[in-house]
Amino acid sequence: MNRILYLFFLIVLLAACKDEGADENCAPWDIAWQSRAFPGDAYLWLSGEDGEWQASLKLTPQLNEALATEQCDGPVHLSYLEIRPEVVKDGGNTRTETVYELTTWLDVPTGFSRDTAARAPVREWPVAIGNVSSLQSLIWPEDNLQAFSGNIFLDPAAELLSFAIQVPDTLPAYAFLQANGEALPRYFWVGKAQDSAFVLDYEALPQLMYEAPVQLPNTANWFYEIYGEGENGQALIDFASMPDLVSGSFAPRVPVAGISGFRLKARQVGDYQGWPYAPNAYDRSGSRIPESVPALPSAPGMARNGDTLQVGLFNGSFEALTAYEVQLVDFRGEGPWLRWTIIGSVEGMARLVLPQWPEALSAARAQLLAPGRQTIALIGAKAYESQPAYQALLEAWMQGDEDWESRQGLTQRTAAQDF
Repeated sequence: MNRILYLFFLIVLLAACKDEGADENCAPWDIAWQSRAFPGDAYLWLSGEDGEWQASLKLTPQLNEALATEQCDGPVHLSYLEIRPEVVKDGGNTRTETVYELTTWLDVPTGFSRDTAARAPVREWPVAIGNVSSLQSLIWPEDNLQAFSGNIFLDPAAELLSFAIQVPDTLPAYAFLQANGEALPRYFWVGKAQDSAFVLDYEALPQLMYEAPVQLPNTANWFYEIYGEGENGQALIDFASMPDLVSGSFAPRVPVAGISGFRLKARQVGDYQGWPYAPNAYDRSGSRIPESVPALPSAPGMARNGDTLQVGLFNGSFEALTAYEVQLVDFRGEGPWLRWTIIGSVEGMARLVLPQWPEALSAARAQLLAPGRQTIALIGAKAYESQPAYQALLEAWMQGDEDWESRQGLTQRTAAQDF
């Protein structure tokens, strides 16, 4: 019996030592962050699943910084805050309000790295089109669908049209024009902005045609944007300049040759207490423009008990739902105002405790979340054709992959309610 007891206590002791060693080898979460330029103050902080603050950092513009927790058990949520001025209309006048622009991502893995540095500025490219003796219209969709707002120079004797557009290096560019009394416009697509790329011959340009109608899921008003895809980015080629005229379907005017892929972004035009939002949204890239825009069947909802939120589907279900996105929005009355976006997995949003803020911001948090404020909540459910896991969505955001959702085929349903 003594020998058996000895072996039992030895096993317990070895297990305790193993656990202690595991704790010693447990690494804290480590976050790397490259800050862009921002007009006010910016903060980065980590919190746990019960909202408890763990670590924070006041950021310096355009500096690469790091942040780590002291413990390593349980999920870690990442919050990024910019405090900035915003000029708003007040009747016939304007005033400046302070806006707390905050984004929180749930369940961020260790080793996270995010670069928010600003992109390179655009460059002006001269465009020269030969064999143009008269010009009826010139449209550059990035600028306007009604008329070109820049300077246009036409030399009928030389049959030369010239103007300039602003495009970042190596990104694509698109415009269309109607000249020489022709009945249909012609277009040019430059897949990569570079020197000599914008010297063109009008007679060699293809004619612009209307695509078959794209069917919408309801007869509400919709807004759409269509992009052509190039080697290093996208260029806007068509959009709804008057959304109140887009209902049931729309027929886009797009090039029929020369572009390898298209991206369609469509969103239903909605309004909740004066704040615009999209009850249905769609974002998809492919070799051709889709024939129809689907809609998710059920709207999500949110229940609130103080700082604890429950987000989900209370009157239906989706297959392969990837994530929820909750936006808390202030836009009325005296500021400061809160704009808080929270993105998390279906499981993580089933019980969400709003994270605490760093001590220096705790008074502002209490003010912005105080009872009686006119805050609204927009609750979005995200589903994708490719049915990715939430961690894939998070990884794409880490890498700054802005086109990831369109490649996966996003369909989003959003509901609005008081917070």
